[in-house]
Amino acid sequence: MLKSCDRLCRPSGAPEPLTDWTERAAAYHDVYVAARDAEVRWETCEAARRALARLEEDTFGLCADCGKPISHKRLEAAPWAERCLECQVEREAHEPLPRAA
Repeated sequence: MLKSCDRLCRPSGAPEPLTDWTERAAAYHDVYVAARDAEVRWETCEAARRALARLEEDTFGLCADCGKPISHKRLEAAPWAERCLECQVEREAHEPLPRAA
């Protein structure tokens, strides 16, 4: 009903209205999620490359900030970890939160 009324009230030659706001929001959300997924994959690959470089330099498993060994549990969960848990928590406490697009 609303669409037929919209056609009657719209001046002749005016473009069709864009899609429903919920459809538009869903489309933007899908694009954001896909872009964020690609970004996370890229960041993980880069972290893995840095971990391999540390392995070659014989510094793998040592915290980049304090130099202490990173726990085996942490390395099992995230082999690309660059910092011990304490230094990572401290670092994240001072980093601004990422903003949504």
